[in-house]
Amino acid sequence: YVPKVEGQEMRFYRIQSLTELKEGYKGILEPEGNTESYEYAPEEAANCLLLMPGSVFDPLGNRMGYGGGFYDRYLADREALRLRSIAVGFRCQQVESVPVEETDVKPYQVILV
Repeated sequence: YVPKVEGQEMRFYRIQSLTELKEGYKGILEPEGNTESYEYAPEEAANCLLLMPGSVFDPLGNRMGYGGGFYDRYLADREALRLRSIAVGFRCQQVESVPVEETDVKPYQVILV
């Protein structure tokens, strides 16, 4: 499932091909929103893995997204899912420190390649 920003929230939609994506928020490719959507259920958390993008990361696992707070809000009350979240990026995106706000939700792990 791939996220799509709708208003101030994120929804996840099943896609079968990258051709089903179109340019969305900040030019990021996202689903059109006309396919099966995913509704999170806490009892299914063990079967989930949430991959999070970011623009920069620090050694403490903090990430800066794209300024909308979408992943922070989505994970705020989904602790079981947060424990299955991984932010991914490139080593060139690592900085000494990232400014942190009270509402920021850290991913469980950050992997930089």
